[in-house]
Amino acid sequence: MSSQKSELLVHTTNGHAIAPQTAAPPSTSPNKEDGVKPHLGRISEAQRSSELDPFASPAIYYGKSHAPRKPKKTRTLSAIESRGEKETHESYKPPTRRRSHDAQGNAPRRFLINVADTLKLLLSREDTDNNVQITIDDVGPKTLSLGTASSGGYRTFDIRGTYMLSNLLQELTVAHQFGRKQIVLDEARLNENPVNRLSRLIRDSFWPNLTRRIDGSNIKQVGRDPKDWTADPRPRIYIPEGAPEQFDYYTRIAREHPDMRLDVQWLNEKCDDNEYVRDLNNAPGLLAVAMKHIADTPEGKPDFEGLPFVVPGGRFNELYGWDSYMETIGLFINDKVDLCENMVKHFCFCIRHYGKILNANRTYYLCRSQPPFLTDMALRIYDHIKQEPRALDFLREALLAAMKDYHDTWMSAPRYDPESGLSRYVPGGMGVPPETEASHFVH
Repeated sequence: MSSQKSELLVHTTNGHAIAPQTAAPPSTSPNKEDGVKPHLGRISEAQRSSELDPFASPAIYYGKSHAPRKPKKTRTLSAIESRGEKETHESYKPPTRRRSHDAQGNAPRRFLINVADTLKLLLSREDTDNNVQITIDDVGPKTLSLGTASSGGYRTFDIRGTYMLSNLLQELTVAHQFGRKQIVLDEARLNENPVNRLSRLIRDSFWPNLTRRIDGSNIKQVGRDPKDWTADPRPRIYIPEGAPEQFDYYTRIAREHPDMRLDVQWLNEKCDDNEYVRDLNNAPGLLAVAMKHIADTPEGKPDFEGLPFVVPGGRFNELYGWDSYMETIGLFINDKVDLCENMVKHFCFCIRHYGKILNANRTYYLCRSQPPFLTDMALRIYDHIKQEPRALDFLREALLAAMKDYHDTWMSAPRYDPESGLSRYVPGGMGVPPETEASHFVH
């Protein structure tokens, strides 16, 4: 039985192919010694299909698109007829001459790349100041030859210039993070319009990398404060009195995972008292935020999951105040309304249980608030979800929380100034803030 394989043969570094009869001629590139040829292996035809969006998110481009695939078999005439019958068949046409492996016409160019080898070569040639970046300050040759996928890696094409080489460094790094050893890379990802590329990276990479949530799945990591300079730093979370279901939840997590050493504490009802907050610095911890009930445990206990939110930088794990408002403006552009909605729900939780929108949900921020952007956030979100059944309930919850924040925080002492009739930013607390770093006083 005859069948046509839907795989592209990959050639060794010495130019020998798995199937010599399908091998393309050796590369005629004068710089082929500068390129990186792929190792022996196979690349699925589907991986280099034009159906794959060259600007797909990394999870698709380096994840699903490079997953193992079962080759599709093409049924041919010889599979159902004998040769004699085939030759007399009126619709039979003799096979056409095999075409070159090289890309034809204006077909998009793709490269067959060994990730680790090419990454190592690229950095050694182009990153002359050894800062794991390729910029105009580097004095390398500014060119690197890559084998084309259409030739199985035989023929090469030069990648030139700081911009394309720096993009190549980014793509190889991401592919390495996804565990890829060999990839088919579209040239379009290297010479993409800079504005379009940055917008795509923000949408597909930056937002996901800045998204956090707080629950039992990660409390061991996020519950430990990097600014905890006590003798026994450990993950610790404080639960407000109005959220007993969360206290039961985290207590169960601590009991089921004693290796976490998770410390679950009740927070005082008057949680923003200056002396109380100062004393909490001896055992600093995370403050609980909103969660959603997802199911019940086999024992019938309610199980919860944290609502995802966005942080202002990769080093953070806590929810921040007005940073979240600025993030919301960007999230709307990328249609990530669900994250915006979650952050408003977190703020409503903070106002209800901690009395204000905190600088961030750590114990040493209990006396400090941030500017009241909650109403604008809520109205922007409502405009996006007003056709949804939950829209009015969401708006009601947000406006009630905003009114409480307005009267209890901004129209009350010490932030309200009766002489001028204006509100001002006045932080509470005693002593040097625990999160202060030495560099904060260097100007």
